[in-house]
Amino acid sequence: MVARVGRAELTERDLRAAFDSSSAGTLTVQSYINDWVITEILYQEAVRRGLMESSQMAHRLEAVRKRLAIAALLQEEIYDNQDTLAISESMLSSYLDSASQEFILPEDVLLLSYVAFDDRAAANRFRGAALRGGSWDGALESARLDSQITTHMVEIVERSYQTQGTLYPLELWRLARSLGIGDVSFVLRPQAQSLYYVLKIHNLKQQGALPDLAYVRDRIRDRILVGLRQQKYENLVTSLRSRQRVEVRTPRLDSLDLRGE
Repeated sequence: MVARVGRAELTERDLRAAFDSSSAGTLTVQSYINDWVITEILYQEAVRRGLMESSQMAHRLEAVRKRLAIAALLQEEIYDNQDTLAISESMLSSYLDSASQEFILPEDVLLLSYVAFDDRAAANRFRGAALRGGSWDGALESARLDSQITTHMVEIVERSYQTQGTLYPLELWRLARSLGIGDVSFVLRPQAQSLYYVLKIHNLKQQGALPDLAYVRDRIRDRILVGLRQQKYENLVTSLRSRQRVEVRTPRLDSLDLRGE
């Protein structure tokens, strides 16, 4: 037993179950116990006063029960069952074409790769390999096998979409923006850092242009998914409604007693 309020007990098993689920969130064990104690104190006082027996409470509990049951049904029929919600590349591409004005870029976007080193000589060695071979991927693969380079590689970013707001520090963005597509940069050491960067630009989309599909894929997928789920919901309601005898009578507003109980 971890805590007790009257006859109610919080056990270690209850505690483990709470923290095994996402419901506990960022609560600490002690704060969860304190919340449980306060909840029980208030709940037991409500019971003592007979508030649980009121007709108003019964209506509220029934409404909660219905909402929980509906949520479980929709989770099972729509959210857990993803097989019928497959989204193909052609669907993504078609959506981008049809809604292109919604995705016009508000700023420049670069598709780039870079490697950061803690040693200038290693950075220059890697840059030379990238320039001679003409292949960034080949130079990177070779660098991983070269002990004079790989031991000094601190960060590797491959084919990442970056804007001025995401590529930090600003010197990196200025360098990247000065390059053409396919160019490999000189070795740059930003003033605020002790690292040495080498960049390559794979693609550039300027402000006002339509982005690459890869850049907005997740946003488009989410939109399509919402639409597919809405369609499944409407189909489910239509199907279930066809199985029930539904009668609706709309009373006149002035004939209703809206004062409640």
